[in-house]
Amino acid sequence: MCMQINPRQSPEIPSLTWKPCDPTSLNQRWAWPPYPSLRYLPEEERRRRGKRGDQSHHEWEASVVRSKLFPSLCLDARRHPDHGSRLGISPCSQSTGSKKFFYTRKAAQIAVDVKTIGGDSLCLSYPNRLYICDETDKTVGVVVEHGQRIVWRHQKGTMGDSCLAVMATQSSPTVLQHEVRFVTCHPDSHAQLWITDW
Repeated sequence: MCMQINPRQSPEIPSLTWKPCDPTSLNQRWAWPPYPSLRYLPEEERRRRGKRGDQSHHEWEASVVRSKLFPSLCLDARRHPDHGSRLGISPCSQSTGSKKFFYTRKAAQIAVDVKTIGGDSLCLSYPNRLYICDETDKTVGVVVEHGQRIVWRHQKGTMGDSCLAVMATQSSPTVLQHEVRFVTCHPDSHAQLWITDW
């Protein structure tokens, strides 16, 4: 028997059923995620290959990350973030997504307090994305300075440090929106200062 998708007859979601296998049926062909991939490796296979398992966030320091320039705005991972999702910022009072982040100086990472559907932890990355924390080439390099700047340390020889900043963008003549991203560090920029418990 093979799993088959039944085409929609109405605006409803297609259904799945088990049918006798038919090699010519396109409704029985499935594309699987790329393998091997850190994103889809089962936990046992990760351990066998020496990949680090999901780190316990109990060892990490938790905090809401509030803009010093706009104190009513907090970093936000949005609802249902996934690998490659854009980091957001929204009113601290709204429950639009996860606003709690974890920081570890030892690993130089900032993780989000939510996981992907696959159970992977997501970490902050340059310039304003969330990637699976196990992809250390994309997620390691964050330092929180005492002045409450969140700094991305680029690999030597690539470019200077970048600081996380909140920026106002005009989406229409009457609507002002905000976005966050790592930009060139400026010591006198209040847009690059954050209030945290770290």
